[in-house]
Amino acid sequence: MIKSLLSIKVVIILLSIFAISIGWATFIENDYGTESARAIIYNAKWFEILLSLIIIILIYNIYRFKMYKRAKWASLIFHLSFIFIFIGAGMTRYMGFEGIMHIREGSSSNFMLSDIMILDIMIIKDKDKFIYKKPIYLSSKGSNWLDISLKDVNIKLLKYIPSVEKKFIADTNKSVLVSTSMKPQLGKADLLRFQVSYNDISKIVDISGIKGSQGEPKEIQIGDIKVKIKYGVSLITLPFKLKLIDFELARYPGSHTPSSYSSKIVLIDKEKGVSMPFHIYMNHILNYRGYKFFQSSYDIDEKGTILSVNHDPGTLPTYIGYLLLTIGLLWNIFTPKGRFQILLRATRELQKGTLVIISILLISATTNSNAKEFSREHSNKFAKLIVQDNQGRMKPIDTLSSQIINKIIRKNSFMGLNYNQIFLGMLITPEIYQEKPMIKIGHPKIAKKLG
Repeated sequence: MIKSLLSIKVVIILLSIFAISIGWATFIENDYGTESARAIIYNAKWFEILLSLIIIILIYNIYRFKMYKRAKWASLIFHLSFIFIFIGAGMTRYMGFEGIMHIREGSSSNFMLSDIMILDIMIIKDKDKFIYKKPIYLSSKGSNWLDISLKDVNIKLLKYIPSVEKKFIADTNKSVLVSTSMKPQLGKADLLRFQVSYNDISKIVDISGIKGSQGEPKEIQIGDIKVKIKYGVSLITLPFKLKLIDFELARYPGSHTPSSYSSKIVLIDKEKGVSMPFHIYMNHILNYRGYKFFQSSYDIDEKGTILSVNHDPGTLPTYIGYLLLTIGLLWNIFTPKGRFQILLRATRELQKGTLVIISILLISATTNSNAKEFSREHSNKFAKLIVQDNQGRMKPIDTLSSQIINKIIRKNSFMGLNYNQIFLGMLITPEIYQEKPMIKIGHPKIAKKLG
């Protein structure tokens, strides 16, 4: 039972689910935004379980089939490649982060704002404080379940509306909040409506958060407790500083349209004793201590720069996995004892059988033999030849001839000949059978019209 659950067939099924999932996530991201793709696929628990199961089964099969032996190194490398790729994906998921860094000319910074929205809750009762601070992934596609219990306080998400703005309704003379897009938009607030309950008392509170902003906390009082809720990005401290010396922006001649922009910075790392000038511009990134800095945007007054920051420890194991996958595929293709070469040799044997049939067809051009001249013994030998049908299935000619003759005449014999003799005769002397009334027609009117 365990061997069946941990078999290669199960891995293939799981990999198929994985491929379909990431394909589906691409469509979700295009229609509903990155946040929705993260909430439904990439950061969902079921997706993490899927990746974990694939890794466990692959490791089990490495030991089960003793792939560590020299004769099976090609298979070992191929299986290890997937393990490295999925481990890299896990490291990116749990240890990687992205965000932006804003620096004004002449200033330095070692802070960045993450791109993940954080729900920050603080409950104050007397002198005690209880804190809940976790990233949350919300989707504009489908429902979002979020129910938090903290020190007798229950906080439940009732509604999520991305990219909201106030719209005045003339008929009611009131303003309402409406969503302007299915995706969270930069500079537009997302609305979260919570129900906060304590001691049978409930209050509804609306919290707004803007991508790229830390957000403002909203405070409510219920009985003897105070609840503060904030929704926004988190501030991440880097182990070094960047100082912006000069921001440069070039425009196309005769217009105000920017053609390029760049940042001249100095990297200051007191811990490593490093002070290094660097020029960041399009396709020229700063890569230092696992952090990558890209030129992203700039301030309106052209006196400040906005850099995209990426920290992904999963990049190296993922690239190692891709390299091992390439080596494993090539090794498995060209190794003499590999599956591919075994199938190739079998195909060559099949080609020999095909040549026999072709030879028979060529002989038919120079002979006028009657089908009755082929004895049962001769046709039985012919029936043992292996052929491949149009669906790729390997079968003896006996099976193929039985199927064809039964479709034509609806029985296994004709003129005292069995189906193998008939099929061989049709190949050798087709002109004889063209004149025979052997096609079974079930409808009388059709038979009459055909004569």
